[in-house]
Amino acid sequence: MRRVTKTATVSLYANRYEVDPGLVGRNVELRFDPEDLSVIDVVTNGVTICQAAPFKIGRHVHPSVKKEEPGQSANKTVRSSTTSGSSASPTTRPRARAG
Repeated sequence: MRRVTKTATVSLYANRYEVDPGLVGRNVELRFDPEDLSVIDVVTNGVTICQAAPFKIGRHVHPSVKKEEPGQSANKTVRSSTTSGSSASPTTRPRARAG
């Protein structure tokens, strides 16, 4: 018996598998062939509910961010904007006089 996590996954042999989100928090039984983990049945109360699928971790990107075109560099140089005519760096500030 395994408990379905709040992310709708179960662990089997140090791997994570996705299951039906309706099973979150429930104890389930996994039925599988130990020599073929391509088919894993998720069973609760003696009834097969679904098949577990390997959990793939992907990179989350906000929907408003434009997709990069193939061939573009992933590392971009960020330029800081400075006021024209100002040569003082952010670390050198004039000191206040005590008096």
